[in-house]
Amino acid sequence: PAEWKRLVGRTAFAHHERLVLSEFVAKAHGQHLGQQLLRGTALLGVCFFSASGSHAAGEAGMHAVGALLVGAVTGLGGGTVNNVMVGATPVGWMRDTAFLKAALLAGLLGFYA
Repeated sequence: PAEWKRLVGRTAFAHHERLVLSEFVAKAHGQHLGQQLLRGTALLGVCFFSASGSHAAGEAGMHAVGALLVGAVTGLGGGTVNNVMVGATPVGWMRDTAFLKAALLAGLLGFYA
């Protein structure tokens, strides 16, 4: 029993150490300028596609809520399908709600523009 506790303790410590190191690397990686530029570019793309989708839906005669839904699906749909196919769940806009907020705001602007 003592040897088993020592082995389990050592394994648990190694696992915890790997988790702490991976969290540190992920946080440090997200602070780089390149990562911030990629995130900003992705937000810009989501906004553009959401606005164009809701504008097209509004031109086709849909009301504001329907056009907003079409715009959000247009802006977020491609990334959602990609994440699901790769197995990265929860999908990006569920982990970082800034993308969903940006899509909805751009959809409203695109509908009324």
